[in-house]
Amino acid sequence: MCCDDYQRLLQEVREGDSQALDRLLEAYRPALYRYLRSRVRNEQDADDILQETLLRASRALPQTELRVPLDHWLFRIATNCLRLLPAYLPP
Repeated sequence: MCCDDYQRLLQEVREGDSQALDRLLEAYRPALYRYLRSRVRNEQDADDILQETLLRASRALPQTELRVPLDHWLFRIATNCLRLLPAYLPP
């Protein structure tokens, strides 16, 4: 996603456009899934944590003033969501 598209979508999200939010988050879905899959080594757990990550991000992003790049923010949420798995032990 180019910088102009990213900024435009982020502005639309802040204005309440749920379709822009979906497009923005979907752009990061593959990378987030790969990250989570490498951490939990289980497809179902990775899918569950990915869904929780995207849900939390979709609730928070419209009101969040990002001080870091969006991908950093999303990966932090994903890392925090890993704690939802009782058996998860960080490497």
